[in-house]
Amino acid sequence: MIDRLRAFAGARLTRLFAGTFAVAATSRLLLFLMTVMLGRQFGPDGLGTFTFATGAAMLIGFAATLGWPNLMVRFIPQYLHDRDWSRLKGLVRTGAIVVLVSSILASAILALVSRWPGLRPEISTGLLLAAVATLPFALRKLRRQQLAAFQRPALGLFLDEALAPALVILVLLVTPIADPAIAIYVYSATGLVAAMLGAVALARLMPAETRHVAPLSEPSRWMGIALPTVLGLAGYQLMNKADVLMLAPLSTFDEVGAYGAAFRITYLLTFPQVVLATVVTPVFARLVAAGNVAGLRRRYRMSFGFALVTSAPLAAVLAAFPHFVMTIAFGEAFGTPSATWSLAILALGQTFTALAVPTQGLLLVSGRERAFGAINGAALVINIALNLLLIPPLGAIGAAIASASSAAFVFVLQFARALAVLRGGLHREPASDPDANGKPE
Repeated sequence: MIDRLRAFAGARLTRLFAGTFAVAATSRLLLFLMTVMLGRQFGPDGLGTFTFATGAAMLIGFAATLGWPNLMVRFIPQYLHDRDWSRLKGLVRTGAIVVLVSSILASAILALVSRWPGLRPEISTGLLLAAVATLPFALRKLRRQQLAAFQRPALGLFLDEALAPALVILVLLVTPIADPAIAIYVYSATGLVAAMLGAVALARLMPAETRHVAPLSEPSRWMGIALPTVLGLAGYQLMNKADVLMLAPLSTFDEVGAYGAAFRITYLLTFPQVVLATVVTPVFARLVAAGNVAGLRRRYRMSFGFALVTSAPLAAVLAAFPHFVMTIAFGEAFGTPSATWSLAILALGQTFTALAVPTQGLLLVSGRERAFGAINGAALVINIALNLLLIPPLGAIGAAIASASSAAFVFVLQFARALAVLRGGLHREPASDPDANGKPE
């Protein structure tokens, strides 16, 4: 497999993939180990609180980025290719300001919502904890995508996914944590540190030429491209988190905990594809910028084949032995039908999610943000409707069915759209005005 990957992608891309894969494997294992330790420490109810709060923070934090992290992956390679130093500098600076301001506002709004009269106390607490974690999440995502655009995906992935769970695990090993809120505080504080470290790394990666030009910003144009992207990705993210967010008010935090434990196991299924997408999506962007359709087709085929091979076999094992896997990982308290059936169903759904990962990257860098947004918007409606219908009678199992069904819907439509892109050619977003390219004299 490594030889085929090397022959296909070249030595540099193979090294990028291998390094990022190692970091991603470590980060997913750390996230899994953290969840196991928290589940055994707090039980299903306490794990449900942690899962609900972090899930809400991820969703709101992602929306608060307003699509700018993906804008970085699309335009940084293009501006580097065009040597458009002024726009490169302006894009990086404007993105940092936009995400910082919008995520602070989102945290404040979430804190106010947590005080809404009539909310159950555990939901109010979960929303308030989510407000704490929203800002770090948004900043981490921005730095991760910026570093990936500069071909440092392993560093971005480490700062985004590995550092925080590693510190939580360290704290749990040193001293027991009696309250899920403490774990969230530690997790959030480490996220802020990771974002600051990412900013330092990004400053060192910026080309020397950017020091000698004034930043050229096009906020209205960039926002016009970013917003359709975030609408589509928000729908995608909401589908991944709607189950947890809707389980809490429609069922119990025990069901949230059971579902969260099952989901964390199936989360291991998608890390190879996310790694590949982190490495390959900027390559897609450079191929689009160069108009290289043949190269784009080759890399997409390889990415899709890799996604299939690395997801389907393990999903089959999880679906066949869900009770054994859940009780070995989390203990007998998680051997309930809700947890085991959720694991089996989510394994199938995560297979569709894995197959959609390279397709998502292709659509976003080829100017199909609106199609991507429409597909995920429709899937979100389906997901919410199924959750409303299935969670009250089935709990976590109903949420798993809704998640798997919407994942299949997204994959089928995105795959069809990606094939149309590869067969119909490319259209490139203009990088700049020829009379204002921002190049140094």
